[in-house]
Amino acid sequence: MKKYLLDTGTIRRIGTNENVRKRYASLSGVHEIAYVSVLSIHEMYYGFSNAIGGEYEDKARQAIDAVKAEFKNLILPITEDTAEIFGEIKRGYKEKTKVNPENIKKHTVDFMLIATAINENAIFVTHDGIAKIVQEFRTDFKWEDWVK
Repeated sequence: MKKYLLDTGTIRRIGTNENVRKRYASLSGVHEIAYVSVLSIHEMYYGFSNAIGGEYEDKARQAIDAVKAEFKNLILPITEDTAEIFGEIKRGYKEKTKVNPENIKKHTVDFMLIATAINENAIFVTHDGIAKIVQEFRTDFKWEDWVK
């Protein structure tokens, strides 16, 4: 069975990007299953908290509810097992890119998602360029971009 871990951007694009929608719809549910991380739910709630009182508040709440319903039993937790992988990925990315410590912080959730994908032996689905860089130094990391 192939496991896919969708990043937050991919989850948002299921309803807005034709390529992502088609690829997601093509998953068999038996031989291919898509998962989301609890971290993506966290990011969605952050977006919701910024929408409160605005015109997007209802849409943000509906999006969270839809994702939680769609992936009800397919939400992966962050575990202690991913902590070591996370540290290795963050260090490797820093060494590879020479990014300064302040700028690397913005990728913390991405590194945690990648660590989860590796730990779960799942293919990470993202449109984010950091995946290509991580793959250069982590041969056990697989990813796909469904946007293209």
